[in-house]
Amino acid sequence: MENGVKNLKGARLFPKTFSNNGNGNVYIQQTLFDIILSEVLYFCPRIREKRNMKKIPFLLSLVGGFFIILISIYGFSLLRQRLGLPLEIKRLIQKEDAKLIQIDDTRIERKMDIEFILSQKAVGEQSTFLIEIDGKTEKKEARFVYYYSQNFFPLIYLLIGIFCFIIAIVVFLLRSEDARARIYYWASFAFASAVIISGGFYCLGKDWLSYVPGILYYFCYPLAAALLLHFSLLFSKIKLKISKLIIYSPALIFIGVLETTFLQSGLNSSIEAHRIYETAFYVFRGYLVLFVLSAMLNLITSYRKAALEEADKVDFLWSICRPGAVYSIIPASPGCRN
Repeated sequence: MENGVKNLKGARLFPKTFSNNGNGNVYIQQTLFDIILSEVLYFCPRIREKRNMKKIPFLLSLVGGFFIILISIYGFSLLRQRLGLPLEIKRLIQKEDAKLIQIDDTRIERKMDIEFILSQKAVGEQSTFLIEIDGKTEKKEARFVYYYSQNFFPLIYLLIGIFCFIIAIVVFLLRSEDARARIYYWASFAFASAVIISGGFYCLGKDWLSYVPGILYYFCYPLAAALLLHFSLLFSKIKLKISKLIIYSPALIFIGVLETTFLQSGLNSSIEAHRIYETAFYVFRGYLVLFVLSAMLNLITSYRKAALEEADKVDFLWSICRPGAVYSIIPASPGCRN
């Protein structure tokens, strides 16, 4: 062979690993692992690109996602201790012209007030219920029971959430260099976490750790809608000049209000703080519907205006119609199940 070069496998990516022994022959100073790796990287451009990516953000994203999964599953496990009204009270207030007006010393002004009162009680605890029936007030004594002793346990929400987590992780690992894949990853994690946890007050117990899933819930849920809208704008053929500040500001405001009122009402047993939370949550539902519908409309419009080339259409469809993406676009909104 010319110049006495022997066994040049791996020379493409590791040229500096060769040395001359003085006799005109070139020998490779490589391990078997280096040679195999060089061949894999040469024939797999995508792997080579990922090798050159910034590793710290990539790893932090995976670690952050791992903690979201752990907290979400922990929050789901706490749902078993969610309290419900006693069966006899529940049957009474389901009658026509019957209304629950007070539990112990707390007047009930809105339906969500019951959610707060239940979060402050313990299973088996006896309370006094005032029920208005046909204009007359009746007083009943009863003990609280577990909510899911009377209802089906929502295992389906855990399965949907885990499925969404898996799809998001696979997409992120395959296309983490793509901004759309990164936004999709966080949007999917945010929606899946909210669906699994179902509600901040449902998880509350006597242990301070029971507040952690609620904190995550009120962080992820508002952020999910903003991430979804941001994701949809990445496909727009018309480069809309929409600042990220405009997209994410409403979410940050709702996060601040919901987190503050959630913690204040729970830690201080404040029904007043909870009623502020209730008002904010009703407004939040309007924000959620607006942002999700805007995202869907933008995705539909982007597809209709997509270039006629098959490559563009395939790339677009792969991005928004792969398993799990439809779930992110039309989530099983936990806020509407309260």
